Amino acid sequence: MSVLRPFPGLVVDPKWAHRVTTGPYDAYTAAERVAIAESNPYSFLNVTRSQEDVPAEWRDDVDWLIGQCAESMQRIYDAGAYKSHDQPSLFLYRLEVDDHVQTGVMGLVPVTEPGDRRVLRHEAVRPGRADLLTRHLLEVGMSSSPISLTYRTDEVLDAAIAAGCADEPVLEADGDGIHQTVWALSGEAAEALIAAMGDRPLYVTDGHHRLAAAVEALHRNPGIDGNHPLRWTQAVLFPDAEMQVLAAHRRVGDRTGRSAEDLIAALSTVGHLAPCADIAEARPDGPGAIGIYLAGRWFSMDLPAASGETRGP
Repeated sequence: MSVLRPFPGLVVDPKWAHRVTTGPYDAYTAAERVAIAESNPYSFLNVTRSQEDVPAEWRDDVDWLIGQCAESMQRIYDAGAYKSHDQPSLFLYRLEVDDHVQTGVMGLVPVTEPGDRRVLRHEAVRPGRADLLTRHLLEVGMSSSPISLTYRTDEVLDAAIAAGCADEPVLEADGDGIHQTVWALSGEAAEALIAAMGDRPLYVTDGHHRLAAAVEALHRNPGIDGNHPLRWTQAVLFPDAEMQVLAAHRRVGDRTGRSAEDLIAALSTVGHLAPCADIAEARPDGPGAIGIYLAGRWFSMDLPAASGETRGP
């Protein structure tokens, strides 16, 4: 059985794209999100707002917040900002940034428990954030930000995706230095892509909270059948060969109270640690590279290659 299923989706009308679409929610500060939402009632940031995006006196009233999100969604619907694809479809989604191009398959994947190895996670989630997203899914009744997944590709699947991209796109949009293109596939074209995808494992690259919310929404509705919409969640599947590994910034604390010199000594046992003149020299330039800022000094560290045979899930 394939991990991928088509769905009757809505695609923003090209005439409305510049008013409705935004960058990723987390790409903005709370103040920036508030400014965008207040200046444009049709911005999707009005639909995805959270507690930090509303006045302080309303932040503890989740019922009010969810109601505001639902009203904003209805406003965009009523304006005719979307075109409906009533026939179950897959959507090919291409991102172009400078000289990098990656094309994903957007569809539905099964909502799986953390121990289910069809969809593999690697991050914990904050319960409060997951609960808000669960209520948003159940009460606003829409899913707009697909979970980002990756998979190990092959020539057959690559060819099926390339064939779909030969058709006329249903949407092209530019913004924030990114050119985005969307194609819709239905009927035999979608079935061929589903067959090529098969039941290969999928790996979460972004969207752990959205996936946790989908799982919790399912828990709150026991007894529904296998075809119920809550048993499936929206995702975009990108091939591993096209993914970029970008630097991620994390603040890490030491609970044992070691000195900076003790930490440097401990880190040196893990990989090659070298002092750097500044952040530019310490910035990671490839897989296995880490930049470290400790006690006012910058270091670079190269992790050793994995030992033994590389195995799949």
